[in-house]
Amino acid sequence: MSARSLRALVTAGLLGLAGIAQAAIPAGERTVLLNLYTSTGGAAWTTSTNWNGAAGTECTWYGITCDVGGTTVTRIILFNNNLTGSLPGNLSGLTNLSELYVDGNQLTGSIPALTGLTSLRGFGAASNQLTGSIPALTGMTNLAGFNVEGNQLTGSIPALTDLTNLAGFNVGLNQLTGSIPALAGLPNLVSFYAQNNQLTGQIPALTGLSKLKGIRVSSNQLTGTIPALTGLTNLLFFMVHANQLTGNVPSVPSPSALLPGNSLLCPNLLNPTADPAWDAATGTTPWYASCTGIATPPTLQSALSRKVHGAAGTFDLPLTLAVPPAVNQNPTTEPRQGPTATIVLTFDKPIAGLTVTITEGAATAGARTFAGNDVVVPLTGVSNQQYVTVSLTNVDSLDGGTGGSGSVRIGFLAGDVNQNRVVTVSDLAQVNAQIAQLVGQGNYLKDVNASGTLTVADKGIANTQITKALPAP
Repeated sequence: MSARSLRALVTAGLLGLAGIAQAAIPAGERTVLLNLYTSTGGAAWTTSTNWNGAAGTECTWYGITCDVGGTTVTRIILFNNNLTGSLPGNLSGLTNLSELYVDGNQLTGSIPALTGLTSLRGFGAASNQLTGSIPALTGMTNLAGFNVEGNQLTGSIPALTDLTNLAGFNVGLNQLTGSIPALAGLPNLVSFYAQNNQLTGQIPALTGLSKLKGIRVSSNQLTGTIPALTGLTNLLFFMVHANQLTGNVPSVPSPSALLPGNSLLCPNLLNPTADPAWDAATGTTPWYASCTGIATPPTLQSALSRKVHGAAGTFDLPLTLAVPPAVNQNPTTEPRQGPTATIVLTFDKPIAGLTVTITEGAATAGARTFAGNDVVVPLTGVSNQQYVTVSLTNVDSLDGGTGGSGSVRIGFLAGDVNQNRVVTVSDLAQVNAQIAQLVGQGNYLKDVNASGTLTVADKGIANTQITKALPAP
């Protein structure tokens, strides 16, 4: 091959590659993405690499996946990315979108119409602050997963009858009313969660749901009898406690896959009939031991701010609780440096589930964990010199109690070691007096950077904060 021919071949190849790189999604899809960025505070996202780039770059934007040719958007995945504001109303312009996940953000407003997204297989917007109703899902025959748990959604659960590919459906921890829609005709359903709402009516027939592994409809206002579990041989857990169900319990599936101790039937108003299979499934003998009445709502007892001070160990700052309906007029000041914090809230009994919302201040609540009566809420992005209120709703206890709530208000002001809401030379003097001392229960607040040692670094932080103050509570 001549040198000229080789150059021509290489040039043609490069031009071909350039053509692929410049392939662009339709202008309408680009508009939807730009609207998404604008309406959800894209400038403040945790990661926004390449967003708002030139036409043809959309498939390189963080969280965006396109088809092989780069001609259409197929996936949007923006988990835990500090999205605020609301989702745009023109999502249906992404006609080839198969997955949309915006879980773990701070989105508000309503969920836009989804029925135009006929290719959508997965939708997730859990753990946000969304309001309004769940949009219609009619005609979304490709939909396999739908998760909006842990929002503030109202209205009823939409019809699911033609969602033949639906495998997972989770609308728990909201404020939904009405009845549970028919589940017949969902041959691929694996899990159905609608716990901690205000649903009424009966649990629908579970006939034909041979792939079902878990159902969780606890902590509602459901009545009637529990439907037959015949044919549900893959069922691993069955959670229907804390309702107003009556009658006899059905037989466990045969053969049964129910995991020992992973199902709950009580409290309800069920007939106390002996059934060793349900004793095993619930981990309680007899299974109806807690079915004597409806348990009381969990009550918040105390709260604290927890920090690990290096090798010195963990130190807890007790917090004053907000007492509804009055606003807490004397919130505790946390003088240890952010931007992270850990808030531990203790109830009067072990907790099974709840919703965490930041109702005041700049902070983001992470995934809460349970440890007996304690609920541990990690906070990130906590700005200095502000009040933050952590509110808990839909609190559900392991004994079936529902409807618990509580909140705690904390003032964050680094260096305010005497906790009078203003940093002065008095705070500086108190830190200075502890330099080189061992960190212990009596002086841990002077370890402002929580390093585990009291040094001039703590004094330096306090010094930079002098004259800063919290507003009157």
